[in-house]
Amino acid sequence: MKVEKFNLRLEKDYNKYYPTLKKWWEDWGFTPQTPNLLSTNGLIVNKDGYKCAGWVFLTDSDVCFLGWWISDKNANKDRCMEFLITELEKLALNLGCKVSMTPANNESLKNKLEKLGHGNYADKNYTNYFKKL
Repeated sequence: MKVEKFNLRLEKDYNKYYPTLKKWWEDWGFTPQTPNLLSTNGLIVNKDGYKCAGWVFLTDSDVCFLGWWISDKNANKDRCMEFLITELEKLALNLGCKVSMTPANNESLKNKLEKLGHGNYADKNYTNYFKKL
């Protein structure tokens, strides 16, 4: 497995990666995200073809946000997500982050995060709200 870093705001990366990511979002029934909503710190795992991707979102503190996970719905992704999470953690450390926050809503991802040492410290009654500004 290898990981490739990309920034969808760069035309060459947009042309290379966005068609794949857009298809993945659509295959899962999600609205494709636009590059202006995604971090410039994206990673995609290549294991005999692209399998999964995620991003490191920086803040103005030691905390970063790892997420906006997406994968090829039809691919064998054995160990790809764990590999991606570990690579995102390395990237976050290199970017100066000391703590990561990661939202997870499915049991498979939650189990992978816990296996890799991520703790569930949030209030169980907490709901995330978003507002388009």
